[in-house]
Amino acid sequence: MQTLSEREQQLSQFGEFGRDPSLVLYLPLWKKDGISFMSDDSYGHLATVTGATWGIQGRTFDGVDDLVSIPDAVCIQNIFDIGGTLLIWSKAITNGEAAGRFFDKTGSTTAGWLLCVTTTATEDIAFSHYFQNGVTASRWTTDAGLFFPWSVPHLIAITYNSSDITNDPVIYVDGISQTIVETTTPVGTRTSDVGKDLYIGNRSDTARTWDGQHDEVLLYTRVLSTQEIWLIYLATKWRYR
Repeated sequence: MQTLSEREQQLSQFGEFGRDPSLVLYLPLWKKDGISFMSDDSYGHLATVTGATWGIQGRTFDGVDDLVSIPDAVCIQNIFDIGGTLLIWSKAITNGEAAGRFFDKTGSTTAGWLLCVTTTATEDIAFSHYFQNGVTASRWTTDAGLFFPWSVPHLIAITYNSSDITNDPVIYVDGISQTIVETTTPVGTRTSDVGKDLYIGNRSDTARTWDGQHDEVLLYTRVLSTQEIWLIYLATKWRYR
């Protein structure tokens, strides 16, 4: 059991990351109980909720059509070009509607990127980024098989740099990097996600709804180190365990 001083110290460490100029989106959904609200970062993105219900551990998505949407903005465009990081606390009841989304910035087209769960018997996390004008969707999945349901939330994080096709993402679960498999190799150059809104818990046509909870969303325009991701995990896990 954490003491209050330990919790305050961890939150103070997290506050240091919150002042990082590379943090372009921060949505602590546990403190956002309206149908629209501003993000807690220096950019003040307007997030709009469709259906996903509020709770003390974030938003609950129904596996049918719920979503949180954030309009496209320059600061969140092509965040992996020189390296970027995504983080989200998530709990899954099932794999959702086909491949339930953590994030989607594709506009349901062959451009941009997405992070989802797979539809196999032993559910894995999958990251895809479109390359070569949408002809090829690069894809990597975790290899171990993350069995559903997840009885408690986990911090999911990914770092990636799309500037070189030989680069692979690193996927973390609770601050621990996972073994991944490259199922589709990138070819050419990445396609741009300019003009594509960012969706949490779904994609733009509402056909890939998450079934469970999402919270504590962070996007950085740099690759966070393993230690930084571990410290964010330590600073935030008290809310979910």
